[in-house]
Amino acid sequence: RGKRCGGGGTGGPRGEGKTEGIRGVRERFGLEPGKALYVGDAPSDITSSRRAGVKVGSAAWADTADPGELIDLCPEEIFYSVDRFRLYLEETIGR
Repeated sequence: RGKRCGGGGTGGPRGEGKTEGIRGVRERFGLEPGKALYVGDAPSDITSSRRAGVKVGSAAWADTADPGELIDLCPEEIFYSVDRFRLYLEETIGR
């Protein structure tokens, strides 16, 4: 890419508390950090997921998403359509 990924801000709606919420859901279901993927459409989803130790996928298809801003934060996955997200799920966890 030739671009350095930024550290991001708290951007997006109500970034506060997301980290604890993501961590809480992961713990409730007994998932190790590397076995979970949080999918969101805001920069705060990326930064909060990382603080919670969870991989992040970006829902760039969402009307509320700014794909360029998401790309700059280097999510592990970026999905430009619901179909692409569905295919990712089929490829990674099966049908």
